[in-house]
Amino acid sequence: MFEQLVDIICNYVEVEQEDIKPESRFMEDLGFTSFDFMSMLGEIEDEMDVEIEQDNSRRSCSVS
Repeated sequence: MFEQLVDIICNYVEVEQEDIKPESRFMEDLGFTSFDFMSMLGEIEDEMDVEIEQDNSRRSCSVS
């Protein structure tokens, strides 16, 4: 599942896959904008068939 998430992340930011760690922070470490972050969450919901509640998405700071 982590590998699938890494693939999705790489669709949104220019970062090498090996540089993405579970503790990587989306905005501070990976360079996400808030728009890219919300777009990525939508793709994660579609690709992984999950629903991410908005309250939880606001607290999501890191990959893990």
